[in-house]
Amino acid sequence: SINGQLLVIDSKFPLENYNNIFDHENNEQMVKYYQNEFKKDVQKHIKAIASKYIISNETMNIAYMFVPAEAVFAYIYATFNDVIEYSYKNHVYIVSATTLMAYITALKSLMLEQKKDKKMKELAIEYDKLADEFDRFNQRYQNVYKDFDKLYKDMQSLCITTDKMINKFERISNVDLKGEHV
Repeated sequence: SINGQLLVIDSKFPLENYNNIFDHENNEQMVKYYQNEFKKDVQKHIKAIASKYIISNETMNIAYMFVPAEAVFAYIYATFNDVIEYSYKNHVYIVSATTLMAYITALKSLMLEQKKDKKMKELAIEYDKLADEFDRFNQRYQNVYKDFDKLYKDMQSLCITTDKMINKFERISNVDLKGEHV
């Protein structure tokens, strides 16, 4: 299971026609016949794996077809390029004992990168939200600053008026009304 989805590895493999290709008693025409039959067997097996084991929301969208012998694996890759392309098209990857772990490791790495990409996208979304909040904070800060600046100027004006009023009260208080005639 990778990321909660099953990775199917089918280990059944049709070897009869493959073995017949290398039977020394067969002539060239028979060898070609068995090659064609083996190719059909492999394609049929690929199709069966794809239809049986690639299940939406249950398994991964790929499956592995395990080939039991390196010689058979090498023969398929060396001889049947169209079968390899057919397997890719059907999301069934042909693997052998020596390539299986490499395929699984690559798949895990790919899934990890996809997870990282998803996290980076989530992080980018959160960053954008934070940037919006910062813009809102900055606008509100500017409003408060303008209000504060206006309040400061109003307080200065008020202090000037207060000083003038105090000066006038002092002048009035200092007027000597006793010596004056009305």
